[in-house]
Amino acid sequence: SELGLLHFLDISVGREVAALRTRNGRAGAVAQNPASGVVHLGHANGTVSLWTPNIPEPVVRLLAHRGSVRGLAVDASGSLMATSGLDRKIRIFDLRNFGILREWGVPTGAAHLEFSQRGLLASACGDLVQ
Repeated sequence: SELGLLHFLDISVGREVAALRTRNGRAGAVAQNPASGVVHLGHANGTVSLWTPNIPEPVVRLLAHRGSVRGLAVDASGSLMATSGLDRKIRIFDLRNFGILREWGVPTGAAHLEFSQRGLLASACGDLVQ
């Protein structure tokens, strides 16, 4: 939310499970790990925080970029996370040890990232798709 709150909702009963204060302001990018259900938030200070509804603090806080995080994606296996930032870099992280596996520059800071079912990464900013 605009106030830096992360709300977890149980859609089967329509109730809120948890409301957690991120203390990093509004999230610029959000993704969910399909394997574990952990929510990944990208922040303006370049960090990515990982959240679960039963812990009031992030389970991991990772410095991903020198500028704001604009895009986040997690692959279907739940072991890779892609991030893009205003520093015009795309980084692939190994979620088992949080190390950078690959990094490359793009002409503009990619605003949207998505992994395909075959494990390919698509990035988009405006009308440019790579």
